[in-house]
Amino acid sequence: MKQLDILGKLFGSMTRVKLMKFFLLNQEVALSVDDLAERLRVKPKMIREDLLELVKVGMIKSKSVVKVTVRGRKTSRKKLKGYIAHKEFSISEPLRSLLVDAAGTHIPDLLPRFNKIGKVGLFLVSGIFLHDNDRVMDLMIVGDRLNRKLIERRIKELEAEIGKELRYSVFEMEEFMYRLNMYDKLLRDVLDYPHEKLINKIDHPELR
Repeated sequence: MKQLDILGKLFGSMTRVKLMKFFLLNQEVALSVDDLAERLRVKPKMIREDLLELVKVGMIKSKSVVKVTVRGRKTSRKKLKGYIAHKEFSISEPLRSLLVDAAGTHIPDLLPRFNKIGKVGLFLVSGIFLHDNDRVMDLMIVGDRLNRKLIERRIKELEAEIGKELRYSVFEMEEFMYRLNMYDKLLRDVLDYPHEKLINKIDHPELR
């Protein structure tokens, strides 16, 4: 049984685990029920009860949010009930260690998720996958004939499970090699710091 499935059973539901991880990782963000449901890829009715339970125990609190809708030249603003993390929740850190550290268990599952995205030459993880939130990137994919729409879909699925937007880049091989040989700052900020290459078919000194 996967670790996230175990957590789902321990905490009552996978939806509640997703909500808890989201608020632990995004303490400054307040969202409405509908926006939370869209971000976590669940139906709104599935999270209302869990949100109320998290409010009861003091992990989150309600906060008004403004939804802006633009239609043509007309912009409308509607105030909605939203939710935000309670920063003074007494067991935030222990929960963060338990739930957020589980993100690392995604690494063995990553490649099968992306097995039909094209001809991959480099698949690299950093940042949140290595429990390092100070990095500029969590995931980098380099290759030829890459299916960017499929990659984006897989990324959205991961974000819903992990509870945080992923910082990622997708490069065609020619562009990546040009950047690598020019000592591109973005690449240096990834390659010069802790990372893990799950696929590496590029023969270059900087990648050995």
